[in-house]
Amino acid sequence: MMFVRRAVWRTAVDQTKTPESKAVVPVISPLQKMLDAHRKQNGDNTWIFAGEKKGFALNLDNLARREIMPLVGKRWHGWYGWRRGLATILLDLGVDPEIASKILRHADSVVPRRHYIMLESRKQGRKAMRKLESLVTKTVKTRKKKSNAL
Repeated sequence: MMFVRRAVWRTAVDQTKTPESKAVVPVISPLQKMLDAHRKQNGDNTWIFAGEKKGFALNLDNLARREIMPLVGKRWHGWYGWRRGLATILLDLGVDPEIASKILRHADSVVPRRHYIMLESRKQGRKAMRKLESLVTKTVKTRKKKSNAL
């Protein structure tokens, strides 16, 4: 799990938009392992991803232009495209739309409030994240088998 403590936009650091936004964000086990390895390799930094030059929070849009877009090209549709894709996968797995929108910390499925909403039950969130984790683990294993077969 990760814990949101503040908002960062470019070089501005501020409080979160709402008090409810300062909260735990669930992550699946494969991502948690990657983040733990990253922290171990780079030290316990203030930021999850810090830029090399200034040591400040990395600008993720610059990262996308430098690292992601050269690899995926026109298939990269930005961070919101990634979020929509994640929501689609969760819904395809049978996760209730209200639960999926809460996991993404997005407005509810009706979208009029425009505030982040939290899970009513952590149990619901854990169950949904386990489904996603199972799918990711299965996909990784399948790809490894295919690459080993080549």
